[in-house]
Amino acid sequence: GSVCVLQVLETLVMLLVLRLVLQKTWPAVLISILLVSVTSAIDSAPNVGWVLAILGSLVALPSMIFVLMRFGLLAATTAMFVTLVMGAAVATLDFSAWYADRALVSMLAIVAILIFGAVTALAGKTLFGDPLRENAGR
Repeated sequence: GSVCVLQVLETLVMLLVLRLVLQKTWPAVLISILLVSVTSAIDSAPNVGWVLAILGSLVALPSMIFVLMRFGLLAATTAMFVTLVMGAAVATLDFSAWYADRALVSMLAIVAILIFGAVTALAGKTLFGDPLRENAGR
């Protein structure tokens, strides 16, 4: 949990410092994507190999920076948590396997976060309510 917060905050601080130095947003974003991708690939290359490390860092980290810039710190931290949990979890839908309980724990944690976020975002409204009957802006 705290690793996700630290990684996202590290990326945010680097992005803000680059933005202050360069005085432009998009060059700062591109440089931070490059720096974060390179450091992530170097960290994960001994475990998964260079090809998967580079591909993984070029897919996951730019999307995390996009989520950070578009939706904010909480959404980016949640996305990072889901990415780390699903990357470390045992993945199976074969419930007769001896390790199926370990796969279910990670899936249930993600589903619980999803349900909590949906209930909080709806704020008591129904999911498929009639938009014409609801008061707009009140």
